[in-house]
Amino acid sequence: MTTLLGDIRYGVRTLARNRQLTLAALAALALGIGGNAALFTVVNAVLLQPLPFRDADRLVLVSSARVQQEPSDLPLSLPEVVDVREQSRVLDDIAAWSLGRFNVAAADARGDRQPELVQYAVTTANLFAVLGVQPAVGRAFGDGDDRAGAPAVAIVSHALWQRRFGGDRGVVGRPIALDGRSFTIIGIMPAGFRFLSYRQDTDIWMPLGSDPFVDRRYARGVRSMAALGRLKPHATLREAQTDLDTIAARLAQTYPGDNRGRVLLAMSLRDQTVKHLRPAILVLLGAVGFVLLIACANVANLLLARATTRQREMAIRAALGAGRGRLVRQLLTEHAVLGIVGGGCGLLVASWSLDLLAVIPRSAPSLFVPYAIASGDIHIDRVVLAFTAALSLGTALVFGLTPALAASRVGFPESLKGAGGASTATRSYGRLRAGLVIGEIALSLTLVVGAGLLVRTFVRLQQVDPGFDPGHVLTFDVNLSPESYASPARAAAFFDELVARLARAGGVDAAGAAEFLPLSGVDSSTPLIVDGRPPSAPGDEIKAHYRSVTPSYFRTMGISIRAGRALTDRDATTAPRVAVVNETMARQVWGGRSPIGQRVAITLEALRYRPDGPPARDVPAAMREVVGVVADVKHVGLREQALPEIYMPAAQRPVRSMSVVVRTAGDPLSAARDARRVVASIDPDQPIANLGTVSDLLAASIAQPRFTLVLLATFALVAVLLAVVGVYSVMAYSVAIRTREIGVRIALGGQARDIAGLVVSQGMRLAAAGVALGLAGAVALGRVMSGLLFGVSATDGVTFAASGALLGAVAIVACYLPARRATRIDPMQALRAD
Repeated sequence: MTTLLGDIRYGVRTLARNRQLTLAALAALALGIGGNAALFTVVNAVLLQPLPFRDADRLVLVSSARVQQEPSDLPLSLPEVVDVREQSRVLDDIAAWSLGRFNVAAADARGDRQPELVQYAVTTANLFAVLGVQPAVGRAFGDGDDRAGAPAVAIVSHALWQRRFGGDRGVVGRPIALDGRSFTIIGIMPAGFRFLSYRQDTDIWMPLGSDPFVDRRYARGVRSMAALGRLKPHATLREAQTDLDTIAARLAQTYPGDNRGRVLLAMSLRDQTVKHLRPAILVLLGAVGFVLLIACANVANLLLARATTRQREMAIRAALGAGRGRLVRQLLTEHAVLGIVGGGCGLLVASWSLDLLAVIPRSAPSLFVPYAIASGDIHIDRVVLAFTAALSLGTALVFGLTPALAASRVGFPESLKGAGGASTATRSYGRLRAGLVIGEIALSLTLVVGAGLLVRTFVRLQQVDPGFDPGHVLTFDVNLSPESYASPARAAAFFDELVARLARAGGVDAAGAAEFLPLSGVDSSTPLIVDGRPPSAPGDEIKAHYRSVTPSYFRTMGISIRAGRALTDRDATTAPRVAVVNETMARQVWGGRSPIGQRVAITLEALRYRPDGPPARDVPAAMREVVGVVADVKHVGLREQALPEIYMPAAQRPVRSMSVVVRTAGDPLSAARDARRVVASIDPDQPIANLGTVSDLLAASIAQPRFTLVLLATFALVAVLLAVVGVYSVMAYSVAIRTREIGVRIALGGQARDIAGLVVSQGMRLAAAGVALGLAGAVALGRVMSGLLFGVSATDGVTFAASGALLGAVAIVACYLPARRATRIDPMQALRAD
């Protein structure tokens, strides 16, 4: 121990004497280790830590899909959930929920009556039992709460409890007014419990007995419930899928009209929670690993350069009896000190980077995945500290072992003679350093190509026509209470008046409203019925994504009319039923024929619900005449193909929940005050939510590729800078040790351009070898990144050529400065130097 402490003290003094080298090495290590520690913090939170539920690895999402459809997280109907619960041999239990929004008008802690729009979930009573979570205050739902006609009860989130009731535990047992209907609060969830993070968290849960949609239990064909099951002990996901295959086949035989052609899928909750994050995170983790390798190569180059100057010191130590093992241990101790200090600096870099990493787009990928990583989950903990410590020591071994072995390989008689002995070692070190520089350039080029592919992807995404004009459009959501607006006509009148008043406000060009906005993450579809055609076989129906819109919606959003006409104020309740379809629907349903004048219906409108049995169908009453065709709109995302869409007049199909859009002449947010004022003037108890701009929705839809691009480009920039330093250091050192040779060349009449060309050509040979290896690595990286690319090939020639040219250019710059120094060597001083 005494010897080790002595080695550490000597190592610290040695590093302190070589401040320039030490600072350069610490800077490289801080960037490499810090980047890895920061990204590992994300990996730890997103991919490694268990979800905050009991035995979370046994939780599986159960979803429905058509045969031969890609695996998805589409919902089930409540009768299907009951069937799976009763028939499954692998699932311990299965719970289900469906989302909605309520207007909360309960008094807050100050006694003020401030309406608020919150998200709720109608759940089976066993949801919290399946998750393994219980209320912190009060009780969970019981089986009796699921019965039709049961007392209206609700459980509230900790956030809503604090926000609306000031944390008063006495609220349990008190009523809360939701959409004008009174519910009794029976429980408060724990502070750390989060359920769903698609646009917003859920704040209120209610059992099936309090379900506003009382017909849900009979609507087998209306799939609106997400389902979550818990595997029995020792059961596997594969066994669960086999079990669901059997149940799906049985349901297809029993209910061919609703279940033929459909499958049930079992998917790990963990995998579904992070499926949209894993590819980008793994690519970035590999990229930051490359940065660390480049940093290690740089530090190794610096230490190899210092090893040459320490040959005489090592020779003296050897002459005094120090064996090679003792010399290696001393050098590795110095390098370990350097690695540990570099790791500490890296932790500082990581902690500074967390604010950037905390904004990673990580919301739940859909409405049917009940959890998403929160920004508070991304923090430096004991696992990250242990990883960083291990990485620092491992890095010290990687960058320090080769220089230590090289420096300890001494023949002390030669080393004590001076230059002659040093020359042999120098040549050996030069080959090592050249190899390290080639590796640095190769890794840097690989990252530059990856960043270039993402740049081209992002440019292509921004060039995609979304089908609407997002500029200068304010948007907000309005959810009308079914108690206050029980009449569909009254709901339609509210939105008509709201849109008309907003259109008359100063600085407003147009206003409209739609049931679902593009890129909002909310959508709904139903099978389409075409007049004059036989019903499609189960599983082969064309799905129509439907929207109720006001007549001014298309003009406000800048959606072009391709054929026929737009909806107008004449398309009122008493007028003939009409609809407008998009180009994709016109093409898929009618091919080359014009859809104008054709009649269609959506199954949802044809259903007639009964309180005591399955719904009946009235197709003739649901038929609508197609009067127009509008441009395709990218509703799901800019990467996705447009879906068949049908737009119906809100006057003929009134809905209580709509997104309002307001096109302004200037800054759209300047109209926010008018929006609040107009809504309050119509109904002072009506809240609005999700106030923002359509441009924000468009930006959010490409937030993840933008984030990945920024990080990968940052890593690539750091890698290039480190590579430039590596090339410069090798060439500068080469000039230094060849001072006598260059002096002789100049003395014999060598021209400056010849001397410069000699140095530059030596450096460019290294760069060319690195570029060649880097291009091969970039091909492999492109294949790994293929899922992140859009509109560009993984082997895009333009990107590869530009990246190679960039690395070549920076290599020339890195070689030029040492070459210029070589041309200014005084031959007389060079010849006297030895």
